[in-house]
Amino acid sequence: MRSQKFYAVLFGSLLALLIVFSLVLAGSGDFLSRVRMIDQVVAKISENYVEEVEVDTLVSAGIYGILERLDPFSEFLEPKPLDQLVEDTRGRFEGIGVEITIQADSLTVVTPLEGSPASRAGLVAGDRIVTINGQSTVGMSTEEAARVLRGPKGTEVKVGIMRSGLVEPLPFTITRGVIEIKAVPYYGMVGDGIGYVRLSRFSDQAGEELAKAVAELKKENLKGLILDVRSNPGGLLEEAVETAELFLPPNQLVVETRGRRADQNQKFFSSQPPLLPDVPLVVAVDEGSASASEIVAGAIQDWDRGVVVGNSTFGKGLVQSLLSLPERRALKLTTARYFTPSGRSIQRPERSGRLPADSAAVEKFKTKKSGRIVAGGGGITPDVTTEKAEYTPLQIELSRRALIWEFGVHYADDHPDVKEDFEVTEPVVAEFRRFLREKKFAYRSAAEEELKKLDSLGKENRFSEATQKKLEELKAALEAEKEREFQASLNFVRRQLKESILTKALGERAKYPLVWMKTHPELVKAKEILVSKEQYKRLLASAR
Repeated sequence: MRSQKFYAVLFGSLLALLIVFSLVLAGSGDFLSRVRMIDQVVAKISENYVEEVEVDTLVSAGIYGILERLDPFSEFLEPKPLDQLVEDTRGRFEGIGVEITIQADSLTVVTPLEGSPASRAGLVAGDRIVTINGQSTVGMSTEEAARVLRGPKGTEVKVGIMRSGLVEPLPFTITRGVIEIKAVPYYGMVGDGIGYVRLSRFSDQAGEELAKAVAELKKENLKGLILDVRSNPGGLLEEAVETAELFLPPNQLVVETRGRRADQNQKFFSSQPPLLPDVPLVVAVDEGSASASEIVAGAIQDWDRGVVVGNSTFGKGLVQSLLSLPERRALKLTTARYFTPSGRSIQRPERSGRLPADSAAVEKFKTKKSGRIVAGGGGITPDVTTEKAEYTPLQIELSRRALIWEFGVHYADDHPDVKEDFEVTEPVVAEFRRFLREKKFAYRSAAEEELKKLDSLGKENRFSEATQKKLEELKAALEAEKEREFQASLNFVRRQLKESILTKALGERAKYPLVWMKTHPELVKAKEILVSKEQYKRLLASAR
């Protein structure tokens, strides 16, 4: 006998088709009659079906079926997920700390939250979560996934991750923690009169926290400012507007929303005198910068107020409205798209799900002040693109197992004299390698992954003894190759070791000026641009 769940899904799909059909006919005057038909279908199923099916189950299945025919960002929120959404805007919850979305029908990491268990475990933007606690995520909504990924601190969750270039999922076991997200976890001067502000999220205090940080930096004879919104998944639209107006004159368009209804077409302008009207500004972005981050970066770029540096942003430009429903439920529904002041759609077409692609995909736009050419097609394309990190199997495995972080904790505990001038010397690397041996650390290199395929092929086709011997010799040679791969990864290892040790010894704030500003390509380039007035002016004045 089939399960009740199967029938609920089947009925839900049928109801969804009826409802969608009724919406199509809404303009012909048949809307109410079609809605009544839905009521009658539910009633007849409830009264006459061979097995008892709860009405609530049918209604919920119908709602989810409707949403399946829209875009990936529209969701029906039960009371608990609705509470979680409110928690997100307040910046505190318990879980692994990762922003997720549906992309190409896969549960995808937008970005791991800064300092979170997910970040320390090595999850990165673009990772596809294929299993959670052994359960496939195929067909799972972001709301369902969030419910499973969250949980009491100290508990574990197992996730399977597919990443570009891999043929099999990577298993991660992540211990949940308390996720407290300060919108501005760090600000300070980083030399040469340059200020730096890390804006990690657009929560309900983001604008206020950022304004305080900027006001403090203004007292330091500020000659230039780096606003870092890399891996910032967004948040509240109001906070994005407040952020932009710290740098833009009053009455300048920050973002526009366009929807099907007239009341969804709105323009949001700066309204306050800026705290920094003319101090040179660089906005650092990456592929994890999404939504509100893209609104800010797009406004700064379109008004030629600053230079955008890094990698092309995520491209999440759909507006979700929270529509209240009875019994503490709500509908998070996509009602409009975001557009930058120059008219660019922030939504990247491939992230639109079932919505039609934007015409901006093949268009070029001009900035409002100097007329520089900027690219459409979704997301924000930087004025200066920096090298994008590519991780080797060794680096992925070290991050996945959190071994660098674990070593950093032990090292800092054993060396209480760690100071700001700490550097990862050869003895520190040697100690780390001893630690890896004690942990019996092993991994398969990229070449070994290919050899594994060849080995399987050999077994299927029964290679000759001589060929099998050659394969064994190759396996031995690849073991030696691992040492060369470790040497080639030394810069990564040193940087990660320094960050983990200093973070444990001196606190989370230490990593920004002591590691990030010296090693992250986006921040190194941002400072270089601000130090060179000629380069800064040239980037804002010349067409691209």
